Amino acid sequence: MENSVLKKLLTLANQCSPGDLSTFAAILQSGSGSILTSSGSANDALWSECVTQGWATFKSDIIDGVNCKIFSILPEGWDEIEGLFAMIKEYYDPRDYHMSKIYNEICHPFVENFYDAIGKGTGKDEDVEALVALLLTRLVSRRYKPAQFDDKLMFISAHARQILKNR
Repeated sequence: MENSVLKKLLTLANQCSPGDLSTFAAILQSGSGSILTSSGSANDALWSECVTQGWATFKSDIIDGVNCKIFSILPEGWDEIEGLFAMIKEYYDPRDYHMSKIYNEICHPFVENFYDAIGKGTGKDEDVEALVALLLTRLVSRRYKPAQFDDKLMFISAHARQILKNR
């Protein structure tokens, strides 16, 4: 398997929930070679890439009014999918999935709403800075002990600088 393909598949796997990925184990253990998933899901994206690689086929279906896809592993795709599952087991961290979900569902919308609210008022840069400081204070003080505040703020600041530098 080429590195670019492996990287793409592992990236797609990291967008799947632990439950989604448990289907890999079930399919490989049972030998059935078929999986049902909802259209448009992260699992659908991962299995669709397996189809693109020539390891599986799919057919669309509607079950109880829900658009679904049924993927089936091709005989020539078993070794590749078993190898992929071994790599997923080695590199997949369910924490990544949950942290991404928190960021996408809570943090990202919060930032958009935050700036919309400021834009509706007469907020200036110093107002934004004060609000960010208050928010950061609240977040840090709810999670860490006072003796850890300085170290945690330094770490968070360094981490934020690195992320901004790499944008």
